[in-house]
Amino acid sequence: MALVNDDAATCMPPALDFLLSQWGIWSRMARPGPKSYTSSAGKIQEMLVQQNADSDTFLAGDDLAEAVDAAVNKQAPGDKSILVSYFVSRYPLRLMARMHGVSREGMLNLISRAAARVESTMED
Repeated sequence: MALVNDDAATCMPPALDFLLSQWGIWSRMARPGPKSYTSSAGKIQEMLVQQNADSDTFLAGDDLAEAVDAAVNKQAPGDKSILVSYFVSRYPLRLMARMHGVSREGMLNLISRAAARVESTMED
């Protein structure tokens, strides 16, 4: 279930793709106010995601999103830039490939490697 790009499902485990996609949504929300505050736009987005969710779909909370954010911030600047461009800024895959001078498949490989390094950082 790739929220950003259907091709991502072929290059990384679906759970990791979902987790990073949820982190991207969390990052874009720029949560105003206290941690317990939920904006009306946030509630609407939450309802939309839940409508399309299976009964066993995990929706990341603030604590998990903050843990992913901390793991992403520990990465090398290049990896962090790739993850932010793909999951937060939602750049098209072809644009990212052109910016990095690689093929589309090569860009998917770079994204999956950066995501795997985030996952290994979170396991530590």
